[in-house]
Amino acid sequence: MILYLVRHGEAQLNVLGMLHSRNYENNPLTDKGRLEVAAAALLLRRMGVHGPVFASPLLRARQTADCIDRNYKVDERLREIDMGEWELKKISEVPFDNYRKDPVRYHPPGGESMESVVNRAVDFLNFVKGVNEKS
Repeated sequence: MILYLVRHGEAQLNVLGMLHSRNYENNPLTDKGRLEVAAAALLLRRMGVHGPVFASPLLRARQTADCIDRNYKVDERLREIDMGEWELKKISEVPFDNYRKDPVRYHPPGGESMESVVNRAVDFLNFVKGVNEKS
């Protein structure tokens, strides 16, 4: 099985350098982001890649997936790590030192632990493996 991971295109809050993990209906792609996504979709088509497309529930991820395949499926396990008290703060204002050194031990205050992120990512990968085995 080959699994392609595509990051969303540039979104409005990316341009502002802000962290965003919670509100699923704001933070759309910018014009540049839509072009990035169109280029990724074209590359995948040219490579002959096909199969199910899954996206995080965040708007920027859904817009990205929609460009690749209109029949994409939203999966909550693919959501961004919850930034807790860092939500909607500028990256330059967040005390990342401990988090950068050891994200397993330190997580955003009031946010999600790396253990939680890993558990849901592994769960999703096992699910995808099962989908692939049925094909």
